[in-house]
Amino acid sequence: GEERVHCVNITYPHDAVPMDLFVDSVMGSVLQALRQGDAGQAPYGKNEGEEYDFPSRGYPDGQPEFHETLTRGLSTDPFIAPIARGQTRREAQVLLSRLDGLCEASISVDRTRSFVPQLKEGPTLAPGTRVHCKHGRADWSPATILECSSSRRYTVVFDD
Repeated sequence: GEERVHCVNITYPHDAVPMDLFVDSVMGSVLQALRQGDAGQAPYGKNEGEEYDFPSRGYPDGQPEFHETLTRGLSTDPFIAPIARGQTRREAQVLLSRLDGLCEASISVDRTRSFVPQLKEGPTLAPGTRVHCKHGRADWSPATILECSSSRRYTVVFDD
């Protein structure tokens, strides 16, 4: 997959406005931009078009980690903080365009560590394997795996 090394940073105009006023004025829109899904992109660990959450934006420990990093970055020189880390180039560019006109934002590259949690992958099930799957709203039904795609999605045929 594409390298997840891009960060989207916002800059606090410290000489123009008090920090709490700046944060209050932009944070709602920043959080909305962070959450918003992208039709052509699967957030890390999710399906294409799904909304992003803090872990898929590079904050595996969630909102407290996000707020701590943001506050620390915006309150000390050079007054820049990452709002998203470990993004693909496309994710970073889409997010940057959503922040246009809201606040000063930029993209940087950070290869020093992985910001996204490792997905726990079990063994891939081979075609022909018998499984029990949820079938719509019905109870678990017996089925056979026909194929497994590169994104680890299975095509199954139900017995009934």
